[in-house]
Amino acid sequence: MITTFKNLTTEETKDWLTENNVLFVTNTPAMPGSVFVSSMRTYIDYIPIHNFHIIPGIANSKPFYGLDAYLDLIGKCISDSHFKKFDYVIYIDEDAFITDFNLMMDDFLRFKDGNYCLAGPQDGLVICHRNHQHMMINTFISFWNMKLLRESATPNDIKNMLNAINGNKRTPFENFDNILKQNSSLYYAVKNSADENAELVKAFRNSLFTNGESEYCKTVRNDLSNPVEPHQTPYTTSYGKEVINYEPYYLVEQMMILLTKRPIYYMFATDYYNPNLSDDETDNSGLSSAVYDRDTKEMYCVHTWFSRGYSKWPRNKVMLHHTQRINKVILAHGAV
Repeated sequence: MITTFKNLTTEETKDWLTENNVLFVTNTPAMPGSVFVSSMRTYIDYIPIHNFHIIPGIANSKPFYGLDAYLDLIGKCISDSHFKKFDYVIYIDEDAFITDFNLMMDDFLRFKDGNYCLAGPQDGLVICHRNHQHMMINTFISFWNMKLLRESATPNDIKNMLNAINGNKRTPFENFDNILKQNSSLYYAVKNSADENAELVKAFRNSLFTNGESEYCKTVRNDLSNPVEPHQTPYTTSYGKEVINYEPYYLVEQMMILLTKRPIYYMFATDYYNPNLSDDETDNSGLSSAVYDRDTKEMYCVHTWFSRGYSKWPRNKVMLHHTQRINKVILAHGAV
C-alpha cells in the first residue's frame, strides 16, 4: 500500500492513477493567450492520457463554469459509460499551478483513505479576500469522491438532486443547513472539522504574517473600491457572513454531504506570501492563495485568481496588472 508518492517515479504514479481510477479535470475556455497551458504543464506529465478531461469553458457562446461545470461533471460520472469508471476526480482550475505534485498526491491519499466526500480550501476565514461560508470549499483545487457518491445513493436520487439544483440555482444555503441539522451528528462533524481547520490555519498565519495577515489584506480593507478585488470583506475571526450562499456551486457541495453522509476534508490553505517580495507586481503580497501539505507545511499549489483578466494583449490597466503578476507566478514555478 502506498503511503507517500515522494519516492515514486512518474511512470509508477501513472500506474497508480490508472489502477485507482483517478480522473484529472480542468475547466477552461482555452482562449489564445490564456493561462491554461501554463497551469496544465505543472501536472500533465504525471497523468495517463485517458485520465484527463477538459470541461469547455464556453457552451452555446456563453460562459460555462462553476455550478454548471460541476453539475455536468457529476452527471457524467453517474451516467456516462466512459466517466462511470472513474472513482475520484482531482479538479484543478486553469489558474492553479501545482508546485509539488507528490505532496498534492500525499494530501489526496489522506482524503481517499479517510473516505471523505470532498476536499478543498475553505472559502472563509483562511484566505484574506475570501470571507464567505467557511464550511464550504472554494473549488480552485478540489478532490471529489465519486465512488462514495455512487455507493451512497441511487442514480435516481442523485439525478433528482441535480435536477433540483439545476432548476433553482438560487436555493439558499439555509434550506440545506436545516436539512443537515436534522442529522446533527453529520452537521457537527462538518462544522467542527471546519472550525478546527480554520484555527490551525490561523496559528499558521500568525507564524507567517505580521498581525496574522498578509499585506494584501490591507488593500482589501482600506480601499473597498480597488479595481482588483472591490467590496470584499477581508479575513477576520468573525463568522458574521458564514450563511451567505456566495457561490452557487456550494449547492453541489451540500448535495455531496447530504447524499454521502460524509464530511469534507479541508485542505491547509491561506495567502501566498513572501515577505521579501511583498508587492502586488510580484504577487507575493497575498492576492494569490497557496495550499500546503498539512504535515510538512510545504506548499504544493498556488492559485492566482483572476485568470479572466489575463491576456497576452491586455486591453486596460486592470488586465495589464493581472497579466504582469500572473506571469511572475508562472515564471517562478517553471510553468512556461
